[in-house]
Amino acid sequence: MSSDEILGLNAFDVEICRRRLRLLFAAACEIGPRWTVDCDNQGVLLTLGGDLVSGDIHEELRITNGLTAHEQVRFVVEEVTAGIRHLRETFGRVHVVSVPGNHGRVTLKPTAKLYARASYDTLAASMIADRFEGDKRVTFQIGASRDAVVPVLGHTVFVNHGDGMGTGGGQGFIGPLAPIVRGTKKVEAQQARAGRRPDLILHGHYHTSANPGNVLSNGSVPGYTEYGNGLRASLEPPMQWLFLLHERWKLRERVEIQLEEPAIPPLPRVRIPAEMGRA
Repeated sequence: MSSDEILGLNAFDVEICRRRLRLLFAAACEIGPRWTVDCDNQGVLLTLGGDLVSGDIHEELRITNGLTAHEQVRFVVEEVTAGIRHLRETFGRVHVVSVPGNHGRVTLKPTAKLYARASYDTLAASMIADRFEGDKRVTFQIGASRDAVVPVLGHTVFVNHGDGMGTGGGQGFIGPLAPIVRGTKKVEAQQARAGRRPDLILHGHYHTSANPGNVLSNGSVPGYTEYGNGLRASLEPPMQWLFLLHERWKLRERVEIQLEEPAIPPLPRVRIPAEMGRA
């Protein structure tokens, strides 16, 4: 993503992605132990919530992606593997949950069948799991569903990328918050009929960080994009949620980890005829 196309509001490439991912894992390993000084910490939950790759779902992505989809998978595997090792050394145990996103699909249009199995996200998660084969400190939950149900300290965590919440895009000035809330209610109703009630719902997809009720809507690593700029969407820095789920108090701590320092974009440098600048 070229910063010139959105007047310097953001930029994103392989090196920026690497820097932001490493900052995220470093922040989790620094902040997490502070939160758990009065707890019997049981480990860390890492959710790979889909869209680990940009993919090839649009023609413009094939043209502008810095890496091919296969190269993106390799990059993700290397960086996330390193991050998991960092988490393992800090927290002792890591449980990794993977669900597929829409960008990881191998088809041009979304499909209902084989949604997870035919996804670059699932491939990347499986390759990461291979790196930790035999290591009992790192466990993986990689299923064939687009959803994951994770029991944590007596609580139920429901994970979906966000494109499968049963709602569409944003609405007017409210933006994506309305479909996020509607989608949460639809998930709760569906799961309740199945005898499950999520205590915490995790998703991304909307590139919007929010915490309405028992849902953590995740921001994104890329941050503001040309697509969001075309929608005149709210300008949100790249960020990811870090939270502490407590056996008694449930969602006790949470913080949005900003992956870039706040900065004012430079003014565009332009030349105008001298006579136009005269009073």
